[in-house]
Amino acid sequence: RALRSSDRDRERSAIPKASLKDVVLADQSKEQILQLVHFEKARQLLFAHWGFDGVRHTHTMLGDASIASGTVAVFYGPKGCGKALAAEAIAYELGRTIREMNLSDLLLRWVSGVSGSAISASRWLCSFFSLAQECGSVVVVRGAEGLFSDEVRKAIESYQPLGLSDLNNGNTSFGILETFVQQIRRYSGVTILLSNDSAGGQDQESSFDADRSVSNFSESIRFAVKFEHPNVNLRKELWGKLVPSKMPLLAPLDYTSLAVQFPLFTGASIRSVVVRTAELAALRQPKSEDKSSSAQQSHAVTLKDFEKAAYVEQRIIESRKGRYQSFSHEGIYN
Repeated sequence: RALRSSDRDRERSAIPKASLKDVVLADQSKEQILQLVHFEKARQLLFAHWGFDGVRHTHTMLGDASIASGTVAVFYGPKGCGKALAAEAIAYELGRTIREMNLSDLLLRWVSGVSGSAISASRWLCSFFSLAQECGSVVVVRGAEGLFSDEVRKAIESYQPLGLSDLNNGNTSFGILETFVQQIRRYSGVTILLSNDSAGGQDQESSFDADRSVSNFSESIRFAVKFEHPNVNLRKELWGKLVPSKMPLLAPLDYTSLAVQFPLFTGASIRSVVVRTAELAALRQPKSEDKSSSAQQSHAVTLKDFEKAAYVEQRIIESRKGRYQSFSHEGIYN
């Protein structure tokens, strides 16, 4: 079935709930996020009150770009390190809604024939950005690896025998990536691209390279923010933020111990552990021999409970390590 805009598409514009106070990042990355917010607020002032509508060009971090165009940022790094949360926080700080799409999913649907022709997919992209423009939304694009990965482009081009256009033959009317880039360049709002490392490991160099982007897309990028695997201090902070204050704890938790014991954890991993621990504690029944134990006491969470759940999460991470791909039928890694 061909892709089409619908009422469901409009419902995907969401109201952000997280602010920058909820984002735990290395100082350099957080400073870049703040710069983005300040830049966009200043840009709104330029157009709304200072009469800069006629000014067409300005110098960006990666080259010259039109000041009349929108703000494009790329967040890149391992899965689960806060890229999506940071994008949500930016929308919150700017007082805008969020409109999300998954570029990897769109490409997969295209090459598998689910979305119909390349033309229908291109039309869907045009409709998506048109609706975003109407709402003034911050556009968040998951699965943006395809814009910066030679492997992804080769994977797409390998479908040429099926009658799909070659992205390198200059026929951009049928190139999905080229259509996507054109829409971003025309969009006057904020677009944030989320790109995960292909290796998915904390010790791997990032796979992001703006110079390898399609259609010289790097010229449109104002901010490129690297998200790194959290160090022990950031993991300690994440544990403190992600354990709810109302969670019934038998004793204060040693967040330093948890941060040191589980170095593979990201914010997403810690969130999973907290939820799993809470579920197990909520289902726990009082011991039959302890008749006086109240239900609240039986549900009280201990450090041992967290460690049990954390070891489960650690085994899951270890089983997946080295198996991530930047483009797969499992879709985008958040």
